[in-house]
Amino acid sequence: MAIKGNGKMPAREAAMRSKQAFVLALLALSFTACEPVRQTRSAPPPSPAPPPPRDRWELLGQREVDFKGDRDAIEVGRNEGRFQKIRVVVRGAPIQLRDMKVIFVDDSVFDPVSRDRILREDSAYVFDLPGHRRLIKRITFLYRSIDRREGKATVLVYGEH
Repeated sequence: MAIKGNGKMPAREAAMRSKQAFVLALLALSFTACEPVRQTRSAPPPSPAPPPPRDRWELLGQREVDFKGDRDAIEVGRNEGRFQKIRVVVRGAPIQLRDMKVIFVDDSVFDPVSRDRILREDSAYVFDLPGHRRLIKRITFLYRSIDRREGKATVLVYGEH
C-alpha cells in the first residue's frame, strides 16, 4: 500500500479496499445467517418389533433360544381357535432357524422353512397357513442363537384369527 506524501491513498486503491471490506462484510453476514453444521451420528438402533394389534393377533407362546442346537415346541391346542397366519418375532439376538413345523389338529404338517434362515434381532416374520382357517396343535422349532455377545434370543409366536 503506497501512501502519498499527503497521507492519502490513491483513489483506485481506496476503491479496492472498500470492495474487499464489502465482500468480507457479506461473507460474515452470510455465515451468521446459516445454521450451524451438525455432526452426523450413526443411526440409532432399530426399535424392537412392535407387538401386533391385539384384536387380530394372539400370543400362542414364547421360548428362549439356547446357543447350541435347541429343539422346542409350543403347544397350542383347540382352545386357542382357528388361525390364518402365524407371526414369529425374534427379540434379544439373531437366531439361525433350521426347521419349523406347524402341526394341525388333524396331524397334517406345514413346513414353512425349507432351508436354514437367519432371523435378525428385533424382527418379525409372517407365514400364511394353508387352507382357510386352521386349528393348530403345536409348533416345533429347531434353532440356535448365533451371537454369544448379543446373549440369548427369545422367540414369540402369534396367531392371526
